[in-house]
Amino acid sequence: MLLGRGVWSCGPSGWIRDTAEEQEREGGSPLEALGRLLSLRGPARTVIVFEPRGMSHTPIETPRVSRTVFSSLARVRGEHPAVCSDGLGWGIEPPEPVASGTYMTLLHCEMAPGLRGLCEIAARSGNSVQAAWPVYTAAEALVRTKAEPRPSAFLFLVPGFVAVASLVPGRRTFRAWTEPMQERDWNSLLGVLEVTGRPAPDQGIAEGSRAGGIAVVAEQKPGSLCPQWKRIEETGRVGTVYGLADLAERASWLAASHPANLREVFPQRFSLDRQLVGAMAAGVIGTAVLAGWTVKARNRSHAELVGVESRIGELEHQLVHLENNRAAMVAMQTGLGGLGTGAVGDLAAALRRLAAAVPDSVTLESLNVGPDRAFQIEADTDPSDFRPEEVRHLLSSAGFVPRDPEGWCYRAADNKLTVNGVITKDSP
Repeated sequence: MLLGRGVWSCGPSGWIRDTAEEQEREGGSPLEALGRLLSLRGPARTVIVFEPRGMSHTPIETPRVSRTVFSSLARVRGEHPAVCSDGLGWGIEPPEPVASGTYMTLLHCEMAPGLRGLCEIAARSGNSVQAAWPVYTAAEALVRTKAEPRPSAFLFLVPGFVAVASLVPGRRTFRAWTEPMQERDWNSLLGVLEVTGRPAPDQGIAEGSRAGGIAVVAEQKPGSLCPQWKRIEETGRVGTVYGLADLAERASWLAASHPANLREVFPQRFSLDRQLVGAMAAGVIGTAVLAGWTVKARNRSHAELVGVESRIGELEHQLVHLENNRAAMVAMQTGLGGLGTGAVGDLAAALRRLAAAVPDSVTLESLNVGPDRAFQIEADTDPSDFRPEEVRHLLSSAGFVPRDPEGWCYRAADNKLTVNGVITKDSP
């Protein structure tokens, strides 16, 4: 993790911080320190939480479009040049509806190059950075699957890094302090959290929670990091206090295709096998032959030449797509290596049962399965035909049994369903 000026890594005794002073003694920056850590890992597929100094988090009104279409909008490209740059990492939260009838998103982007160089440093040692998540996105993932009431804000209290995030749909914001905080900074933080005074004598914890709960990530006791912690606690709004380990675990579950992935804008380095190299060589030879043929056939129509060139481009695109599939299969084989042949067959049977069990009212968006058979399902639902208990029974019958009570989370506000549990070896 890179949080402000501190680089955090997990060691045998817990999370360790590489401070700015230690970086200066080694003659480097936080990015270089993180690059050294990634290089020491050797060949690996890595996910990082990336929140350096100078990151921008801007609420933007937008149509409900994909990340690719978002980056092509003329207004976005004019007002936010980072989306046009090949040297700055950026991402967006999924657009969501607001009261005015439009959609809003939160644009995360670097203000100065850093992430691309970090990925290149890691790649030289065989370490592939698959995803780089803003702190906001990791926090959103952390609270999204919990059965407890959803908080309206998230407070980060980590040595050298303090931040507050609004999780209210349509009014999402993020603000971080990476330098030593003064009294006015702590007062600003209270203002963002809407902490204005002590609760009334008859106001209980539950009532305070309805006003907007506050989830917390703290690496030490919150009171030792925040001089205003007592005032925040007295509001009765403080919910679960997580650690960096919780944040890192949830970030590792996020699909790399999530639109907030800051790393997605940079090209991946490929290690092609012999078959693909041969196919690409054949493509190059074919291109040369076609070029010679074009010289001899100048009388052919321009439309035919454009068609041939377009086909060559499609073939080259298919080669890259095949390599991506090969890399994904290698990753899956690596992750399933310890399961054994029989366990892989059981998992394949479970997936077939799931495919047969999912009703028309549920559309799967993602499915993650860990080596210990733990799974997470993200799905979109049709509210006109969605029956939670029926769907829960169908999934359980297929062997995908939700953990109780927190394994089943249906959000009627956006018709999203999240299911966590462990795949049973045999369907009930």
